[in-house]
Amino acid sequence: MGFVIFNYDKGAFINPTIQYIIISGPEADNIITQINKAKDNIKLQALGEINTFLGINISIDYKNNKLHIHQNNYTRSILEKYNKNNLYPKNNPLTANKLQGNIQKALQEEITIYQQYIGSLLYLALKTRPDIAFTVQNCARYYSNPRILHFQTVNNIFGYLNKYPNLGITYTGVNNHNLIIKAYSDSD
Repeated sequence: MGFVIFNYDKGAFINPTIQYIIISGPEADNIITQINKAKDNIKLQALGEINTFLGINISIDYKNNKLHIHQNNYTRSILEKYNKNNLYPKNNPLTANKLQGNIQKALQEEITIYQQYIGSLLYLALKTRPDIAFTVQNCARYYSNPRILHFQTVNNIFGYLNKYPNLGITYTGVNNHNLIIKAYSDSD
């Protein structure tokens, strides 16, 4: 969809219409050299070390070899947008209620607002909040015909976010030269 191979790194693809490119590597001098070479062929402005990208806040702690990503601003903005900043959860959102389909047809207004809630929560859950991912994805199964229990569960998620808006993901490296990411999965 408009992406071409970046002349200076065959593993990177760029789209000339996109305004931002993230360049990373183990040596700052090498990154600067690559940026300067690329400036000969494309309009490029180095903005410095990354701290935000696509609504994701990025904090790098070089001393302790840690990378932390979070969406505090986005979390607070959706709570405010949907007027949910006064809710607190009745239980942990990791254990969703046993949700079932709706026998009656929901009103179109209810369906629309529920879909907006789910879209906002999915963006958050799939980027930096795995703690809400299970419940949000469970609620998303009913986006075409929600019932009151679905709205209550979504409000519980909003309440949890209101109580813990600052959570995110922290990646830590083993030493100053290698960042080893370990991931675990439940095969069920």
